[in-house]
Amino acid sequence: ASSSQRVILAALAPLSAMQWVWENLSFRGQAFQVAHFEAPLPGKEQVADDLTLALGRCEAELGACLWHETNAAALKFLEAQRPSYSGLKVLELGAGAGVCGLALGVDGADAMITDLDSLVPLMELNVMRNGFCRSAPSSASPAAASASAPAARGGGGGG
Repeated sequence: ASSSQRVILAALAPLSAMQWVWENLSFRGQAFQVAHFEAPLPGKEQVADDLTLALGRCEAELGACLWHETNAAALKFLEAQRPSYSGLKVLELGAGAGVCGLALGVDGADAMITDLDSLVPLMELNVMRNGFCRSAPSSASPAAASASAPAARGGGGGG
């Protein structure tokens, strides 16, 4: 199914037919994954049930859905802006699943991804899946998860 067909399928699918799946992405050739809520499609790896227990409150949020074309365009734009984000501090507002912040994190940035409190479990899952340290929310950013530079990454995609 094309990306536009996925969006139409997601819009037509009742909420009960939606599922948590992993999306394989890359930024400058470095792979990373994000969990997101989507209509069932063949070939998608489902997020394990034990990892979805905390995601129930995310399901009603648009930020839990991955906007494929928008993310692809944003990542392409970010790649063209500078040769590396290594060593930069990045704050992503309205991150949803955290695609842009995670991409910059795998490129070496110290990225903070933020969104509504109801999306924090999803951002935390994606931060941990990609081997980044998780930081507790602070008073400056009450709904945040952190993606540290790759040097601070653990063993990579768990779960």
